Amino acid sequence: MSKETQSADWPESSFDGSRREQLRQAQAMSLRQRLEALDQLAELSDRLQAMPKRYAATSGTSTTTTVREPDSENKMAHPGDERDGG
Repeated sequence: MSKETQSADWPESSFDGSRREQLRQAQAMSLRQRLEALDQLAELSDRLQAMPKRYAATSGTSTTTTVREPDSENKMAHPGDERDGG
């Protein structure tokens, strides 16, 4: 087991605990550090907005996506399923 695993603070592993730890870290930052972090987040936001969209639902287009069903020979038979004769 690594030292990181041994020193894990389990109360911080919940959503509430993680949020409390984020607030503690933010309170420990100086004003300069907070402004630098804000600038970095703004740059990240700009880069993410410039990236091409991968999914139609998030791109604002009206293109619909369809689901491809597997071929009938590739479907798994379920017990009691009338389609497979069982």
